[in-house]
Amino acid sequence: MNLIAKPTALQQPIAILDGEFQRYFLVSLTALAIDASLLLLLTSVGDLHFLAANANAFLAGSLAAYLGSVAWVFRHRRFGQGALEVPVFIAIGLAGLLVNETVLWTAASGNGQPLEIAKALAAAASFGFNFVMRKLLSGFSRYETLGSAVG
Repeated sequence: MNLIAKPTALQQPIAILDGEFQRYFLVSLTALAIDASLLLLLTSVGDLHFLAANANAFLAGSLAAYLGSVAWVFRHRRFGQGALEVPVFIAIGLAGLLVNETVLWTAASGNGQPLEIAKALAAAASFGFNFVMRKLLSGFSRYETLGSAVG
């Protein structure tokens, strides 16, 4: 007799989402450390304008996020290892960069916040945006088919 109940169909995606979110959070912290460190380095040592430095730093952090996401975070993918995964991930990352740049510019230039505070606000906004969009659009799901997610 098995005394441990199996998760219901409704509980399985929630359990996976919890694990995915935790792993995504850790990968994102690593990516943020790369992003923020490179931003500060490029603005202070490289003397780049903060928006140009941010774009370069964000792309470096995004590469780390992509590699961590495909290797550890989203283990079940709707598109498999196919040709659609990378372009969709990149498109979402570029949209996330737009969110990041907009918040950074608004906070730093528009509201006079220090670069570190502005970057923290921008990172929080793009983190939420990227997670939701990657979950919805990139096909990282074990329980949905492409048709049920789109339709």
